[in-house]
Amino acid sequence: AEANNCQVRIFLAPHLGDPHRLLKAYSLTAYPILDEQGEQLRVSVDGFEGEAFADPDDDFAKIVFPNLSEIKYLAQELLGLLDWEQSPRGAASLLESLYRGSEIPDHVFQTPAVIER
Repeated sequence: AEANNCQVRIFLAPHLGDPHRLLKAYSLTAYPILDEQGEQLRVSVDGFEGEAFADPDDDFAKIVFPNLSEIKYLAQELLGLLDWEQSPRGAASLLESLYRGSEIPDHVFQTPAVIER
């Protein structure tokens, strides 16, 4: 766009504006699911066919990103701005570095008691 002296507007899905979700999605691209032939598994979700990835934090659930190219581009640009490794592994290490040593208070996991009769 800059070379042609013009502006480009791209409307993004809401989750792409959240840096944490963006980097988490990008980090999952390090876990492609392969089919029987050794090729990346392609899955159809609501009429969209995309590459399947595994989420190691969710029992390796199958994940398909309908906007994978945008995720990769935005995450790499964000990591570059932060002077961080521009790869799925870099995204994972950045997220891990943000939470290293942090503790989640017990009350976060507490649910209201069930009233028994």
